[in-house]
Amino acid sequence: MLKVKVKKMGQVVVGATSMLALGPLTMGCALDASGQETEQQETLGQQSQAVEPGSATLFTSVQAYNQQEISVVVTNATTDDFIRVGEKLKMSCRAVDYWWLAHPNGYEGYDDVKRLKKLNIQVTAHFYGNGVKKSSKTVAVNSWSNTPHAWELVGTTQEFTVPANTDVIRFSYAVTDGGDASVNVQVGEDNTDRVVVFGARPEKHLVFENDFSTLRHKIIEDGALVRGRDVLVGYTDYRANTLADTTSINTVIGQQKNYGRFGPDIIPLHGTLEHEVTIGVQIDGVWGQEAPMVQRFDSAMVPRTQMYNRRFAFERRISLPANAKQVAVYFHIKTYLRADYSQFPFVVEKYFADGERILVREVWDNNGGSGNDYHFGTEASTLPSVQPLPADIRRTVVFVQGETSPGQDMFVRGGVDHGVAEALLGKSCTNSQGDPTYGCSIPITNLNRKNAYTDPWKVGDGLLDWYGVEAGQQGSVNGQQANGTAADWTTNYWPPEWGPEKTVAHDGYGLEVLNRVCGMHCWMVDVDMDCAKAYHSPDGTPWFEIKTFISNGPGWEPDVEQGLMNAYGTPEAPYVSKNHLARCGMVNVFRRGQSTAEFYRFDQFLP
Repeated sequence: MLKVKVKKMGQVVVGATSMLALGPLTMGCALDASGQETEQQETLGQQSQAVEPGSATLFTSVQAYNQQEISVVVTNATTDDFIRVGEKLKMSCRAVDYWWLAHPNGYEGYDDVKRLKKLNIQVTAHFYGNGVKKSSKTVAVNSWSNTPHAWELVGTTQEFTVPANTDVIRFSYAVTDGGDASVNVQVGEDNTDRVVVFGARPEKHLVFENDFSTLRHKIIEDGALVRGRDVLVGYTDYRANTLADTTSINTVIGQQKNYGRFGPDIIPLHGTLEHEVTIGVQIDGVWGQEAPMVQRFDSAMVPRTQMYNRRFAFERRISLPANAKQVAVYFHIKTYLRADYSQFPFVVEKYFADGERILVREVWDNNGGSGNDYHFGTEASTLPSVQPLPADIRRTVVFVQGETSPGQDMFVRGGVDHGVAEALLGKSCTNSQGDPTYGCSIPITNLNRKNAYTDPWKVGDGLLDWYGVEAGQQGSVNGQQANGTAADWTTNYWPPEWGPEKTVAHDGYGLEVLNRVCGMHCWMVDVDMDCAKAYHSPDGTPWFEIKTFISNGPGWEPDVEQGLMNAYGTPEAPYVSKNHLARCGMVNVFRRGQSTAEFYRFDQFLP
């Protein structure tokens, strides 16, 4: 089970698997802030693919008061749970949540409805298009629900409309208190959930889902697929479960001793069901080969309608020719039973080998029969093509804890996974000459150049890539060339018997102010990274993959399983990978060979 410690406070080996576990199967004085338009809004007209977007309410709740972390879920939608350009939105805020945000140490007043209504809550919606902020709108709570119970009191803001050029909405919050002038809480954009918006981009989204036993599909932006553009096809977890009829599958993998109140007994052990989904695509009567779909935890096609969303979708991007007229698809689902005994402490009998995957069901989703399939027409689009993201240079730190022996050094390799780039980004990592070396690499600049031992390896190291030494990395240490991007040894404790303290700030290694939680033997890569070249989740979060390599012995780091669901169903990874998935622009903490992941903002380490 993946253990993830998330600190938002502000918000492979090449070829990662496209398989993912199913998991557990699966405020008083209202401010007069009618709006602050920071830029002129575009009219919908031909700038949108969304049709009849309707309206919805975005319910906000504070998840971690001391960290000011705010979640957003979709409620009261008049169409469906997808947010589209042109949609009319309101924000709702549970009063008690914002009371504790404003008064983290004050209990008096939280259970008094009249006192709670003195809270002033402003929400600013920041509208982004292709990674660039286009405009913003500020609204405030101007009405309260009619209830005598404090825990049920909810405030609602004025309505605002999603502009036509928006593909992501980010939020910031301001909370003051009409009964306490000292309260002034500001929660920034990086501290809160983001909302994905459909209709502004030229590609469309085709989602296959279900309503219990009823199978259904839709183009979220409406209309037909677009000639000469991409379509992102999504296949939801619930639909895969339904087609495979997972409730009828025997998942027992062995037996273990259980110690209950009536004494010990023997109980069955249950394994985990996992799906692999491939898609077949026909364009104008010509079929291509089945292609794997990537299971995405960050999918926008399973909208967030509950606080802890355990859902995911299998996705793949398809490029349509400019003259395409008809498109047909089908899906091939294989369901495996995974026997993982490591989580059970008292196993007395194993039915399978540890880690074995047993194919337990295989089905096709082809609209009722072979040759039927799902058929779609095409249309032209008036929306312009998406331009590459502008350079986005951010300081990024990666810590990986791992002990080494004298003469061994840790290096980091990574970038964007080749399979994910092809399936989700529509990008080939291989250039026209057939060279895959740097197509999915990420430009970096090493910031720590004070370690005289590792610095020769950093000369000419301008990329985080999967292939070891770069053409420009000519330096060597003790006759050995670089094996990737060199990491520097750090610690958060320096015993007196080690002699005079060494620090990263002065010596390039040793004690490091950012190493508060990683501990001893934590190797650090500190770089400026171009986040525009990373993998971006639908909400704009930039991610990249890394794997460590230790010279003179251990070599490649063992595979991990970051991305599998934790106990709360909130995996902090966009998809399952055998590598570590890190966030660009943050402090990332990993343990070599382990699936844990921790993410921190730099301002969390301020004195």
